[in-house]
Amino acid sequence: MGRSILAIVAGVVTITVLAVGGDAAMRQVVASAFDANGFSDKLPVLLAMLVYMTVFSGVGGWVTALVTRAGLRDVWILAGLQFVMTLAANIMLFDRRLL
Repeated sequence: MGRSILAIVAGVVTITVLAVGGDAAMRQVVASAFDANGFSDKLPVLLAMLVYMTVFSGVGGWVTALVTRAGLRDVWILAGLQFVMTLAANIMLFDRRLL
């Protein structure tokens, strides 16, 4: 049980660190594509973010698989958590007005 929790936390931390770094890099590379609040409605930027977040989620799953002894169960738990948290974030940002 402890090893499973550690594996899932390691996956979440991996994804979070990579996502924060990727978002910061994206804002530096294409700063003009983001508004004052750090949001973008530019399709190429959103697609690039989708691609790198998919890769980062895969890396987080890989880290979870390396740490756990429970097979793919913990990777699926991480995937479920990612889905729920991404859904919650999108619901919270749904009514945001694009500039």
